[in-house]
Amino acid sequence: WLKPPAASLLGSPSPCRVLIQQGRSPGREEVMGPPTGGDARARITKLDDVLRAVPYQYQDKARLRNDVANLLQHCHTLQPQTGTFSGNGRQVTLFYLYGVLPINYRGATYNIPVTIYFDPPYPRSAPRCFVTPTDKMAVSKNHPNVDQGGMVYCPFLSQWTDRCSLDTLVGTISSLFAQNPPVYSTEHSASVTRPQAAASVVQPVQPTPVAHVVARPVTTGGQQASRKEELVRKTTEALKQRWRFVVEPLVEEVNGQLDRGTELRKEAKRVDEELAALKAEEARHKEQVQEVSTLEAELSAFVSANEGKDPDPDDLREDLDADSRQVLDLLAEELALDEFLVALEELLGSKKIGIDDFMREVRDVSRKRFMCQVLRQKTEATVRKAAEETTKAPVVVIGRPVTD
Repeated sequence: WLKPPAASLLGSPSPCRVLIQQGRSPGREEVMGPPTGGDARARITKLDDVLRAVPYQYQDKARLRNDVANLLQHCHTLQPQTGTFSGNGRQVTLFYLYGVLPINYRGATYNIPVTIYFDPPYPRSAPRCFVTPTDKMAVSKNHPNVDQGGMVYCPFLSQWTDRCSLDTLVGTISSLFAQNPPVYSTEHSASVTRPQAAASVVQPVQPTPVAHVVARPVTTGGQQASRKEELVRKTTEALKQRWRFVVEPLVEEVNGQLDRGTELRKEAKRVDEELAALKAEEARHKEQVQEVSTLEAELSAFVSANEGKDPDPDDLREDLDADSRQVLDLLAEELALDEFLVALEELLGSKKIGIDDFMREVRDVSRKRFMCQVLRQKTEATVRKAAEETTKAPVVVIGRPVTD
């Protein structure tokens, strides 16, 4: 997302900022008013008004409103706002909170001006927190949690999940700033000559007094080498914290593309194999069509040549091969034996032969018929096998007709 320019971080000047620029310490009542129920309702009403201007890209407005409303119930120094920012030829409208975070440093209370931006993927992405110093302030150099652009870094932000809360985030940042304030005054009289006096002056009787600066010591030239090493170390730590947010999505995307490429290559190989199989099947079908066409032409020529003529069985038999003729002869013999058995039954019925003669003849004829049938079946198998191996000419296989 676009980083807002420094001049537009706070939007219109808040009461706190005006008082800071005037050089005096605003109290809680001057910043946000007394924490009354009506004031809380007014903040929630303003929040609802601001959220109406939030663009549709925000994916979970209900969660955003709930989290910010819970924060504003007890944090009276932040205000909701929306703003349009541009950069690199793009424009984006963002929802943000601006104001100050009170901290206690060396016995005195100071206000740290901050701005908290919420990108549209919130709460899946962490808020972006910035320290936004006034004209008389500057961001501390080599701060462990704030870079020179004012952006805040901390482990809580780097480990952000959608289960984290804004209350914990604000409390964590306030605690870090209380240990090491991120801004200092650019006025030499306040920051160098009397830093402790300035801190003691702003300690009023009120329970939450506020000051506007944090004194920072000025380093000498002999510390340049150590400062450079410290800067390199802290920059490395900041890069490590941001690594997972910047590089990890790119790594995941590249890995996804590589996996997808592997799957596509596998699918392409499978498609090529199927295409090769289809081409082979097509070639086989063409050969079969050619063979059928040849057989059809031969059959058509045979029908034309014998049209109107009675077929001569002897001629048809001579056109057959030796195995087919043997099958035909065995079939004729088998059928003749069947007729002989029928004749024996008729003779027995008319009492022209006795039962002993009938049984003897039936036994002999049945044995001979069985041998003819077995030999015919073997010869038919041989003819069928030859027909499967050779398809250039039609082969006639004669089978035994089915009788009742």
